[in-house]
Amino acid sequence: YNWEQRGPGNVGGRTRGLIVDPTDETYNTWYAGSASGGIWKTTDGGESWRSLTDDLPNLAASTLAMAKSNTDVIYAGTGEGFGGFGMVAGSGLFRSDDRGETWNQVSSTVNNDNFEFINRIIIDPQNEDIVLLATNAGIFKSTDGGDSWAAKYKNGYIIEDLIEDPGDFKIQYAGANSLGII
Repeated sequence: YNWEQRGPGNVGGRTRGLIVDPTDETYNTWYAGSASGGIWKTTDGGESWRSLTDDLPNLAASTLAMAKSNTDVIYAGTGEGFGGFGMVAGSGLFRSDDRGETWNQVSSTVNNDNFEFINRIIIDPQNEDIVLLATNAGIFKSTDGGDSWAAKYKNGYIIEDLIEDPGDFKIQYAGANSLGII
């Protein structure tokens, strides 16, 4: 395959999150989350981009997830927690209920060290309010759209990735820095 640069150029910074909108039959609607430039949207396959988050208190959008059960719902995790010189602290989790046009900061994650670096988000395919986060503090689960959280794994390891079994959301795998797969 030949790779082609599609933007949003250097304006967005390091792109860490990407969603291809499954309801766009042309697959030309994408959302990009960047480590220091916020969240961007294209509807023409990357030819032009529009910033969706100029007014957010934190632009370190390191991960994005769209709910399969309700594609109007998008979650954005902030904080680039992969270590190194360019690490950017976040301000918790943000949620959009209108496909990214407006964003609300999930109040339970504000000023909370557990959510300063959100590395991955997964959403139950049957319920947009069941959300799991991989963070530098562990794995956290909400069953109420982020109003409250339960620590599911918190053993001192940075959780850098989190995926679900495509056939059974109750089976999940995480990549823990310096430990391996859990």
